[in-house]
Amino acid sequence: MARRRIGGLSLICAAFLGTTALVLVGPVKAQSVGVTSATDGDPLGRPPSANERILRIGIDVQANEVVTTRANDRAHLVFLDGTSLTVGPNAQLTVDKFVYDANSKTGELSVTASQGVFRLVGGKISKSTPIIVNTPSSTIGMRGGIGLFGVTRDRTMAGFLFGHSMRITGQGRTEILTRQGSMSIINTGSVPGPAIVMPPGGFTNMISQLEGGNASGSGGSGGNADQKAQSSGYSNSNSGQAHNLARTLPGTGLPPNVNNNTITTAVSNAGDQKQPQEDQTRPQRPTQPSEPKNTQTLKGFVSGLVVASTGEGSRTLAPGASSSKPGDLTITTNADAQTATATILVRDIDGRIHVPNSLSLQVGVPPKGASFFQDDQTFVMATRNGEGTVQLGDQTIKVKQTSVLYTAGALSEAEQRVGVRGPGSCTCEFLTFGYWATVLTREQQGEDGATRLRSTPDRAIIAGAPWVAGQVATQIPQTGSASFSGLMLGQAQNNGGALRNVQGSYGMSFDFGQRSGNFNASFDHRNYTGGVNGTGGANFSGNFTGSGYRVGNLGGAFYTGPGAGGGVVGQAGQFGIHGPGYLASGVFAGSRSAGGGFGSGR
Repeated sequence: MARRRIGGLSLICAAFLGTTALVLVGPVKAQSVGVTSATDGDPLGRPPSANERILRIGIDVQANEVVTTRANDRAHLVFLDGTSLTVGPNAQLTVDKFVYDANSKTGELSVTASQGVFRLVGGKISKSTPIIVNTPSSTIGMRGGIGLFGVTRDRTMAGFLFGHSMRITGQGRTEILTRQGSMSIINTGSVPGPAIVMPPGGFTNMISQLEGGNASGSGGSGGNADQKAQSSGYSNSNSGQAHNLARTLPGTGLPPNVNNNTITTAVSNAGDQKQPQEDQTRPQRPTQPSEPKNTQTLKGFVSGLVVASTGEGSRTLAPGASSSKPGDLTITTNADAQTATATILVRDIDGRIHVPNSLSLQVGVPPKGASFFQDDQTFVMATRNGEGTVQLGDQTIKVKQTSVLYTAGALSEAEQRVGVRGPGSCTCEFLTFGYWATVLTREQQGEDGATRLRSTPDRAIIAGAPWVAGQVATQIPQTGSASFSGLMLGQAQNNGGALRNVQGSYGMSFDFGQRSGNFNASFDHRNYTGGVNGTGGANFSGNFTGSGYRVGNLGGAFYTGPGAGGGVVGQAGQFGIHGPGYLASGVFAGSRSAGGGFGSGR
């Protein structure tokens, strides 16, 4: 049975006596850099020049010490500058460097988090110098405040709860978080994902993992900064939250083979905390009237480059676009229950497989899924350790999936990210934009192992890919023509490098009598031209070409809006581009241009 031990305040104070001189700790000689102030179970510490021991209360923490916990273990460490670090179960962490001058209250602190869930509360060092957290996928610098980290070898989920800033660097790109309650997902080998401001209700489960199921903060010393932060709104504000996301939301997903206790939600909660001072100086988005709350079904398109890992290595795949249809993404919202669910169909994932193939997922569907619905433009849904299928010809292959899908309205600065205004924008109030991600692992392998290995990788990730959905038009003109213009939003990769978020613009003219039209676009510094043809009902598809031997295809549909009686007010769809050393996948959305005429069939 796990044994809980809580250190007294006097013991912690004693650790700080006599620290007025410069303390320089490096790899040459192990010295005390802090103290173990609270534990659950029997967490282990291995100093660089001593045997592994149980970290009991009052045990010094040394530089270059490796801290390891198992399923029922937790440890709370307090460093000499007042920084505190809570280590959750099934975790491993190394104290890389600690330098502290108690006179000037300055220094350096860096740790390596190999796996597990952690909470870091910055002390005196962090007031002037970022505390460095190295993970398998990123380097994170935190100035002041409080951060939550969920780490595996494949992914880091970094939540900025409160403070000055958090700087996340991976693959040569840096994402800076300054807004409390924001989060970034960093896949190993990829750039940091965009900052996401998630809805309330996301901290209880992660805190309970760190606190041993006691949200009152019993895992920390009395008066500790993180306990104060918790008592000022983190866990209390989550109690009573409808459809408690804290139990199930996994950010953009976790490896399905990771124990559920290893990493939990990195969903952020703004709580009642004071906004950081520098954030208050930023231009604030004007308060908008509440969006409507409807019980409805939206149909649309998904995109995304698939980073697949097999026994032969990893490669990036692009789903097909010309075969895509509205309904490949189906979102159902329930205003009364405040829930949202989705089904996702990704077609023709790898064009080199000469048989039809597709990936099918459900997101937000209980019991493996949960959701949060605020209004028609702000909802989040997720599935953790659920099931999905890959259809390869007449074969159905099961995969494990952990997925999340959210609207752009759940993001900070969402208008800028989806181009609601500005060049290449889309005045598309009749559509809903968002992003989605999934982590897939193969659940089975049949006799034709080589074929399945190539088509259904051991592991596949889609991260931060855009989607678009709305109400498909039902009254399609039979004569006349119209022009449309709008936004292209997608992911791109050059020569197997990091995935990039790319935005562009397009225009389309369409003759409803001839059921054909012309397409032109500017995306990722290249211009493209091509043609489109109606494929029945509201649907159309086409092909286009650009310089440098790049070619693309698209599939889309005409959409309606409120008060249009099912008539055409805009369009949306999926596109893909490939060329020598280049792949791109995304969605497009446009509204009917002013003056675009329709015949009597409108």
